[in-house]
Amino acid sequence: MQLSETARKLLEETVERNGHKWMSDFAKDHLAGGEARAVLLLLGVRGIPVSDDVRDRINGCTDIDQLDRWLKRAAAAKTAEELFL
Repeated sequence: MQLSETARKLLEETVERNGHKWMSDFAKDHLAGGEARAVLLLLGVRGIPVSDDVRDRINGCTDIDQLDRWLKRAAAAKTAEELFL
């Protein structure tokens, strides 16, 4: 079943007003993958070595908020392990 454009917009506004942001699992996975890539890229640009364990933990994370925190920490961290403190 497809909603009309007007009905779709109304539904989206209603969901957002109630504090729910809808995103498919597919979209979440791709967003998380991009965030993980950004964390690893920033660490790499800063010359910070990343162990396989740290890389696996970052790449395995699907929590966008957690990845955002790690990205912010990666800007100032002296070691990759500091992301997890």
